[in-house]
Amino acid sequence: MDSPIEHQQGNSEGGQDNASHHTNNQTSTPVAQSGEAGDALLSEQQLNSIRKLLEHLDKTEMPGLASMGYMEAKKLIQQLTAEYREQKNKPAPQNATNLSDIPTVQKLRERAKSLNLEWGTVIAEAFERPIQQGKITKQALIDKGDELSPDSCQRIASYLQAKQAA
Repeated sequence: MDSPIEHQQGNSEGGQDNASHHTNNQTSTPVAQSGEAGDALLSEQQLNSIRKLLEHLDKTEMPGLASMGYMEAKKLIQQLTAEYREQKNKPAPQNATNLSDIPTVQKLRERAKSLNLEWGTVIAEAFERPIQQGKITKQALIDKGDELSPDSCQRIASYLQAKQAA
């Protein structure tokens, strides 16, 4: 009886072809699926990657994202990744490089009061986009009190500076 193993061992050239053919089938299947996926919907991994990139870029999720095609999603991921790398490689603004340059929450509250702005309004407007995106709530920011992060303080300081200039 001639088994596949005996056949492969008996004919090394045929065995190599069979092994090679078997390996090619295994590796070409995902490639074929990827190639054919131009009409297929994006994968869950692509969707998660796009969402994370949009979050890091502080962009809102575009409508119809979940119904995007595989290849369209691939191109979008490449574009967003390039934007993210560009943003990441930009030097930090001079005024944000030193923590001692960032005003404390107490100073920010005083500055808001001098501009006749309520603290809740300052928080709501300075963090308008993250609040709309559901990343944080106004109440959560207010509840942090004097424990706001340096990034949050910098954001509020920039907002107050714009208000003062207006």
